Amino acid sequence: MRLRIKQSRPKGLNATIRLAVELEAYNKAESRPMKSMGHLRHTMSDERTEASNSPDTVVSIENMATWMQTMENNLQSLTKDIMTLKDLNSQKKF
Repeated sequence: MRLRIKQSRPKGLNATIRLAVELEAYNKAESRPMKSMGHLRHTMSDERTEASNSPDTVVSIENMATWMQTMENNLQSLTKDIMTLKDLNSQKKF
């Protein structure tokens, strides 16, 4: 790690520390998969996520569609307000 830091020729102490922390993070990230090899974790399925036509999913999709429509309406309203303000501002210049 010292050699890599010297080769990068950092301009100051802050740059040196930042580089050292970054290199240490890379080293830890690379060593983690090797340590965790062979460890498996059991997962369970959830019927709510598997059934696309379940009542919970249908309600969630409807809520999301309503929320998106509300957001679109708000965006259109804000766009109109901005255009009105731009028109007023351009009229003031003349």
